[in-house]
Amino acid sequence: MTLVVTQATANVSNSSPARGSMDTVSGASWAPSDQLQITFVDNTGTQTTYPTVSANGAGAFSTSITIPAGASTGAATITTRSLSTGADRGLVLSITP
Repeated sequence: MTLVVTQATANVSNSSPARGSMDTVSGASWAPSDQLQITFVDNTGTQTTYPTVSANGAGAFSTSITIPAGASTGAATITTRSLSTGADRGLVLSITP
């Protein structure tokens, strides 16, 4: 018997998005049909939670989000979290005006 361990991934299409712009969050190796919560937090701690997305049967997902127009510029994070396991992946962005 062979045990294969895969780690869930999350990515963004633009790591330096402007306030109010669209960005795509995608990932792979999540549990099939897993419910995922995506959260944005700017450098002042202001949090935006997006609607839950579902991973497909292969554990992949892709969704578009809008960076809040009122987000502060500078460092920010986007976190993707599994609602079934609690596993999460965080990404650091640099928000531009």
